[in-house]
This record gives sequence, structure tokens and C-alpha cells, in this order.
Amino acid sequence: MIRSGLRPGFGPDENPAGRFPTVTRGRVRVLTPGWSAIVLVAIVGVIGFEDDDRSGQGGASSLNVGRGERPIRKVAFTTDDTRVATLEVDGRLTFWEAEGGGFWTTIGGNDRVIRSFAFDPGCNMAALGHLDGSIRFMSLRTGEDCGRIELEQVSVHTLAFSPDGRRIATGQGDGRLTLWEVETRSLRLDLKTSQAPLLALAFSPDGRRLASAHADGLVIVWETETGRVQASTSCGRVLLRPLVFSPDGETLWWAIQHDKVVWRWDLGSGGEVQTVPCPVEEMVPMPDGRSLLVRIDQERVWQLSTETLRIQHRYRFPGRILCSMGVSSDGTRIALGGLETVEVATLAHFEDPSAED
Repeated sequence: MIRSGLRPGFGPDENPAGRFPTVTRGRVRVLTPGWSAIVLVAIVGVIGFEDDDRSGQGGASSLNVGRGERPIRKVAFTTDDTRVATLEVDGRLTFWEAEGGGFWTTIGGNDRVIRSFAFDPGCNMAALGHLDGSIRFMSLRTGEDCGRIELEQVSVHTLAFSPDGRRIATGQGDGRLTLWEVETRSLRLDLKTSQAPLLALAFSPDGRRLASAHADGLVIVWETETGRVQASTSCGRVLLRPLVFSPDGETLWWAIQHDKVVWRWDLGSGGEVQTVPCPVEEMVPMPDGRSLLVRIDQERVWQLSTETLRIQHRYRFPGRILCSMGVSSDGTRIALGGLETVEVATLAHFEDPSAED
């Protein structure tokens, strides 16, 4: 039986108090030309110092790796962390060099709109889900096309490779869920239990379970061998993303962006569902499975424990307007997608020591 409820003291403060400087009115004096020159020199010196500090810090802690043409709605490192992929709102997917920056290749856009992408664990290929219902595979070594799967003309909203890379799951705009053999492109499962679009997919670490989230609030856990529904729950009509399994596959997390809530579902004994208020805009798992990175606004990120959902670290990226984020496989770097730019930053260098616990 599934129960819903809040654990006392569970999670971060939803509305931390803000602090703003007080402005008072005083007398205004006109500066003489001599004083004006001194002030101008001081301003230039401060700006120059800030620019030098920022560029120096950028060399050690952050790097602008590329610039697109539209806001970046999804960003991710390739499995080997050598490149960063950015998906713009117009469906254009671009790859950038993570070390040193620079353009590698771009695909999609115009009449080949890409809605989703995923990388296989071996970092050999990328799967690209298109608006026209097709799934194209691209070599991550050469950038060449290496096959495709043609589905009905319904947008492919989400993709997920199995942990061994042998299978790929696809979710479409009409609620259809399919599971394919990557090597042979043969269909293994074809499932549909909801008319609502599929928004997120995730394999358990052992590959025996596949979780799906639908736009009507339905979350389902499937057995990958049989297609049998193992468990399900509903959160109402909300936007769910992403789905994150614990390392042992017994717990599932997801975020509800519009309601500012993170959910934790215990798939083991009791099947209990717990919720925690959190101003979540986006959520990605850390590689060790012990914490989640949650973007709470345009420049702040929290790291939450997956066990308690309490805040472990707070990070701030001042001056940025963050639209998306991704984390490297070793958990030390974060890719930041902005309105047009993508940046790679050393996560620890942006920890906010002034934030209250």
C-alpha cells in the first residue's frame, strides 16, 4: 500500500529569508574635474581587478566552452567526460570540447528537430530522439550516422540506455513505451498504459527494472524482461522529471517542477512515498548515487542527500542565467547551459560559504 506524507524536519527550508541592503537619501554633491578623474581611475581599476580575477578564476575553476544561438534546455557530459552536448530550444544538438573548449559538431534543427538524446555507457554512440518519431544513432568517435529506428510519427520525448548498453528504452508523446536491442534494432517490448506523453525514463542499476513518468502524474516501474508492471503510483497532473534510481535500485526519486516538490518512493517494504518542499527548477543525480544536484533558481544549486533530502552543500554561480545543468562522471565538474553559452565549472570552487544551514 502506498502512503503519502511529509516527514517532520524533512528537507531544506522552502523560503529562506532574504537580506537586502537599505538605501537612504542624502545630499548630492557635484564632483570637480579633478575628483571626477580620480573616481574614474578608481572605477576602471576595480573593473580591471574584477575582470582579471574572473579570468584567473576561470582558468582554474571555470571555462566557457562554446556559444549557441538559442537558450539551452538540456546539457550533458558524454560518458567519458571529453565533450559536452547542448540541446537548444529549436532542436539543435551541438557538441563542444570539454577540455579547452571549442566546437566539435552540430546536428538537428530546422527540419530535423531533436527532442531528446542519450549516451551509451561505453561512450561509443549517442541516440537522438526526433520530432518526426525516428531514433538516430551517431558515432561519438567520428560523428557519423550509424543507423536508425523508425517509429510512428510521434515525437520521441525521452530516451534511456540500459546499464550494459545493450538495450534502449524510448518514450513518445502519445504515451508509448518501447524497448529495443541496440545491436540488431529489434523490438523487445511495446507498452502503452497512458495517453499522456512520456516525460522521463530510467533503468535500475542492475537493468532489471525500468521506470517511466507520464505527463498525467503516473509513475510506473516495469520488469524489463516481461514488461509486467511491478509497481505504480500517481502524483496528479503535474510535470515530472527526471527519474533517479538509488544504487541498490530500491528507491526512486523525481522532481515536480511546478509544485516545487521532490518525491522519494521506497520500492521495498511498504512502498512508502515521501515528499519534501524544495524550489526545484531542475534535478540531476551525482554519479555515486548518494546525492542529487538541484537547481533552485538562475544562479543557485543545492546538493541534497538522497537518504534524507537534506542540504549537504550550496553552490552559487553569480552573474549566470542558468537554464540547464549536467554533472561529470567523477562528480567534480558541472556543465552550465545558459541563454546562449555553455560553461564547464569546477563544482567545489563555487560552494557558497555564506549560505545559512
